[in-house]
Amino acid sequence: MYHYDSILGRLYIEMSRNTLYSLYWEDHKGFRPPRRSLPIPQTGEGINWVGHWLDVYFSGQPVDLRVLEEVDIHFEPQGTDYQEEVWKLLVNIPYGKIVSYAQLAQAYIQAYGRPTSPRAVGSAVARNPISIFIPCHRVIGADGSLTGYAGGMERKKFLLELEGSFHEG
Repeated sequence: MYHYDSILGRLYIEMSRNTLYSLYWEDHKGFRPPRRSLPIPQTGEGINWVGHWLDVYFSGQPVDLRVLEEVDIHFEPQGTDYQEEVWKLLVNIPYGKIVSYAQLAQAYIQAYGRPTSPRAVGSAVARNPISIFIPCHRVIGADGSLTGYAGGMERKKFLLELEGSFHEG
């Protein structure tokens, strides 16, 4: 496991070659940090791209996940079929945009032709194992309020402000 020290705290990265399995905050709800981790090495093409992408993201520059696809980085989050379907929808939320849980539920119904609810979608979003890259922080309450984030509400607020999609009153 690798680690990346961001302006918001340490992130732990589980990756092999060009496949990203997880990215958790050090105090992420439900995550237990490893006893040992390595900083992102100077060699190892896949992990270097992840580190570079995070550097650009945290500098406040708009970034697009398609850049990772171009260098053959794949996401393989592990969850139920339903969770993985919801996570695929999260990846389609553009940088600087937000959606509500209700809007995400409607997108799910449209994409998969099966009923769901904002609450069920919220449960799947909460179990997202690849923070930031699968942008669960871009999902908010129907009334525009910031709701739930396993990495902490202050981080969610910061990430949305960094992307220019949230401004407090």
